Amino acid sequence: MDGLKPAHFFTGYEPMIATADMPDSLTQTHGARPFLGIYDYRYAPYSLGDTITWQMNVLVIAIESGANAIDHILMVDPKHPACWMQPHINTANYLTALQNIFPAYLCSPLLRNVRVFRDRTTFNDLLASHLRSGLQVYPSPGDHLRRRVRSGGIVNLSHGGFPLSHSVLNAFYMKNGYLPRLVAPRGYERSARMFLARHAAGRTVVAVHMRQSGLGSNPSALHRDSPMAEWVHFLKMAAVRWPDVLFVVFGGYHEWERPLMLLKNVLVPRTFGLGLAHELALLHHADMFMGSSSGFSAAATFSSVPYVIVNVEHDFSRYSEVPVGELRYPFALDNQEIYWEKETAALLAACFERAYRGLRKRTVSEAASTAGH
Repeated sequence: MDGLKPAHFFTGYEPMIATADMPDSLTQTHGARPFLGIYDYRYAPYSLGDTITWQMNVLVIAIESGANAIDHILMVDPKHPACWMQPHINTANYLTALQNIFPAYLCSPLLRNVRVFRDRTTFNDLLASHLRSGLQVYPSPGDHLRRRVRSGGIVNLSHGGFPLSHSVLNAFYMKNGYLPRLVAPRGYERSARMFLARHAAGRTVVAVHMRQSGLGSNPSALHRDSPMAEWVHFLKMAAVRWPDVLFVVFGGYHEWERPLMLLKNVLVPRTFGLGLAHELALLHHADMFMGSSSGFSAAATFSSVPYVIVNVEHDFSRYSEVPVGELRYPFALDNQEIYWEKETAALLAACFERAYRGLRKRTVSEAASTAGH
């Protein structure tokens, strides 16, 4: 792991560092106008997509409030480490779950600190201290006490407000004409560049994720899983039609089949000992992302990377405020498209060919611009 010197980590077992009556670094950085984002696993899930969308809401609301720095505060109680939606996460394995998802909290461009608390009294003391000092927070104190997150639009109260809607994000975009973008996890950009320079030099790099929850130990929402046979067929077809393209496949070991490793146009970072932080960094340095609707697709949605996202859940239309069948989110950049159909090899090839042409046009345009100077 690359160093993460700008961030500060707090376990909650050092209460003298963050008691309410002591000076605190979060509010004393010279010239900073900080904003506090709270993620409490008492009601929030260990979920990549939800973590990414929460982070975007924190970022947008912070900018609206005039903040120029964001501090993420994570609260995980060892006695009650997970919400009711994830009963498989318990006192024996919650640290593994937290470790696995933690890199996702490092993607905000305004990130200043990340703190993890395991003692609720210490957490409450710090939160009360910040509120008294006028520090703004998300979710609001009222929503936090009610164990929920609001993001405008539809609020799923039975699930703590998750999944989060795009209402706040869409409103920000309509008002300001842009949406801020997430970045590679702090401290991992150099690793991503070095990895791609070594293994993908001269290739068009496409980050890929095929959702395969059914192959894991805690399957969920199986209707969202990808048909692996269709993806394999597409990848074999792509090796012939687009020989310059290297597909970098993301996900845990249970999410990709071993025959993928035999395809010459496929690279699996996990086989090199890399993890989620590296994958998120690679996504931001790829030429394009392609995958089914999942946590990685959420990371792509709020990035500046061209993407093709397939198998978008029709029910999510209510939360994204985008009609089923629409090709783009309101805030999407050029060459960022969504498709609502289940994957087939033919659909994947057609979607990729359209996106690939866009990449080639952009490359030619950039080359012409460089030559002109």
